Amino acid sequence: EKEKEKEKEKEKEYEEPKELEELITIRNQKHAQALESESVSSSSVGEVKFDELKEKRDELIKHTQVHLLRTYPAGRRVDSSNYDPTIPWNFGAQIVALNWQTSAIPMWIYRAFFTQNYGYGYVKK
Repeated sequence: EKEKEKEKEKEKEYEEPKELEELITIRNQKHAQALESESVSSSSVGEVKFDELKEKRDELIKHTQVHLLRTYPAGRRVDSSNYDPTIPWNFGAQIVALNWQTSAIPMWIYRAFFTQNYGYGYVKK
């Protein structure tokens, strides 16, 4: 009985304040909702939707300065081909997913890009 009480006390000691939780929580939302979100959020868009978004260049860049954006290849790429990853990167997309099954120029660019940071998987903006 006393041990259970001690465990409950320990749990109370380690509860994170609500403010901290809000600081470190990034909610994933539909992209349209993320555009309207005041708090930091993340969204994912396919290659086709990204092509539409990049027509509003300034809005997209402003969005990626505050929110996380993940792009991924179009579903029509049944041959596992890839799009040019430099385009989403240049618009501020933080995560650019590619089909790893195909070793072609887009994949070479992708791999070379991350050698900037000794292959750790991220590059500081």
